[in-house]
Amino acid sequence: MEHIRKSIVLVLAFIMASACFAGAGQPAYAAKTKEGGQMIPAAMISPKLARLDYYYKAGKYNAKLTWHSRKGYTYRVYRKKKGAYKAIATRRATGSMTSYVNRDIGRNKGYTYTVKQISPKTLRKYDKEGLTLLSSVSFRVGFGNSYSTIRWKKVPKAQKYCIYRTRENNNKRRRLAAVKGRSYRDRYSDSVGSLRDILHLNTFVDPAIRDFQYNVRPVYSKRVGTKKKVSKGLMMPCGIFRLEPPVVISFSGNVLRWGTVPNAKHYLLLSRQSSREKWKVVKRVSAKKRAVTMTAALDAADPNAYYAVQAESDINGRKVMSRIEGGFTLKNANYSNKSILFIGDSIMYGALYKAPENRHLFSAPRRIHQLTGAEFYNPSIPGATYHYQSWQRTNQYRYRIVTDVVEQMKAGKAAKHAGNIVFEKSSGITGDPKIRDFDIVVLAAGTNDYIDDTKMGDITSKDKETFCGSVNCIMKAIKCASKQREKAGRKKIKVVFVDLFYSERCLDKTKRMNRDTTKNGAGYTLADYQNSLNGIYKRWAKTGSLTLYRYKTRSVGIVDHNNITSMTPDNLHFTKYAYALYGDSMAQFLLENVL
Repeated sequence: MEHIRKSIVLVLAFIMASACFAGAGQPAYAAKTKEGGQMIPAAMISPKLARLDYYYKAGKYNAKLTWHSRKGYTYRVYRKKKGAYKAIATRRATGSMTSYVNRDIGRNKGYTYTVKQISPKTLRKYDKEGLTLLSSVSFRVGFGNSYSTIRWKKVPKAQKYCIYRTRENNNKRRRLAAVKGRSYRDRYSDSVGSLRDILHLNTFVDPAIRDFQYNVRPVYSKRVGTKKKVSKGLMMPCGIFRLEPPVVISFSGNVLRWGTVPNAKHYLLLSRQSSREKWKVVKRVSAKKRAVTMTAALDAADPNAYYAVQAESDINGRKVMSRIEGGFTLKNANYSNKSILFIGDSIMYGALYKAPENRHLFSAPRRIHQLTGAEFYNPSIPGATYHYQSWQRTNQYRYRIVTDVVEQMKAGKAAKHAGNIVFEKSSGITGDPKIRDFDIVVLAAGTNDYIDDTKMGDITSKDKETFCGSVNCIMKAIKCASKQREKAGRKKIKVVFVDLFYSERCLDKTKRMNRDTTKNGAGYTLADYQNSLNGIYKRWAKTGSLTLYRYKTRSVGIVDHNNITSMTPDNLHFTKYAYALYGDSMAQFLLENVL
């Protein structure tokens, strides 16, 4: 028993001595490590780097170094750019992790950091490789209507890149992905099915109101034994966003009204006398968050000037300016004695902007009214086709433009509408207008005939269930109304044929498909319908019963294959900016050729 008691005493003494060597509250020995692959005293284990964060805060660039430590031990922080490490700070650990912030070091500094233990025993061994700061990523974003594409340049030592997205009025940054390549596509939907809904059910993301901001952060990581050390590169606080051009809605008296855009901090109110002059800033206005439209009073209104609004913002201290939509002027608004009837589909209706606070404000007819002064009535129907189908076959109102709009107005009755459709008219149009009341009729439908696989018919057809036949029926009704005008001693009606707008939205809503070359179920392309429309135009022009004009939408180059994903929300309808450009162009066409 005495032999056993002596052995126990010796073991306890050895344990107590080991504990004193290791430090209070610390285990006597560590597990096997790469530092010799053997059991070594805790005080002899070199510190392990965990993380290096490069960040920007309050106008300064900082680096935060974090390492695995032991409570009560003291460590020295070292830094180098080239050559040998130099000591920059000392820290005493209060726990198992210790941090140090190297403040105000500047942007894109390629410093490498490491730490050494200096007490209770100075160790020669330390992480000589350390962790190096990763510079900020140079990247660009291509914004589209169903996805954005982010591309960036390689950052030295970066192994992957984390992609983040934020919203204008939301400080929460969402990490989208971590990728090893140099590009990423952010779809605004979680699946092909939901993308189809986005494009088909009008829940699309309109580039004119999207407030996304993107950021990219480079990352380096390396596993050392059971631990991992990570360097997270510099990410600027403000990501890249698209600053859309604001659109002027009206100018009454000296009060200018415009549609707001996301990410703007200020709006510059501009004026000039002609397109040859530079814009002059006449007022600078702070942006109002969540406002759909804004107004500002100018000191004076020049009826011969052009007016525009430009959005102003900044990205990390760099000023950014929007494009300028500069077609708004009052000098042509002197045709209040003229009236225009618009017959069309959702494009002419202004389908995107049905909410009460901005209904119709961005339609082409309203823009034309503002620029020319001509009174207007717009019984266009979203989804409308030229051709007719009976209720029994379709039970849809959109097939009845030839009957419930044209034939009703020909007979002097109110155009019929259904649901929440509101036919907009200017203040000079009172009561239920008739076709014969209008000096000009603008025909701007046809795109939905392609979608509905409409039978073409011959250009002389009178069958309103065919494309050609329905247009001929409409023209016949206008001709009848024009004769009534002439009997009353007024000039014959002028008819403007609007070419089918360029679009890439087809039966498969998840793909971009050029309608001009893609055949529908009836075997026709959009170009085929346009060719028939051209034939009808020439046929009626030869009769001389009406004065005809053709507005060629493709020749103005506003929406085409190259810009359709930024000028339309769904590869078909228009953004506020595109509506303004078409309104400017059509108004100028009417001023030069028709009015």
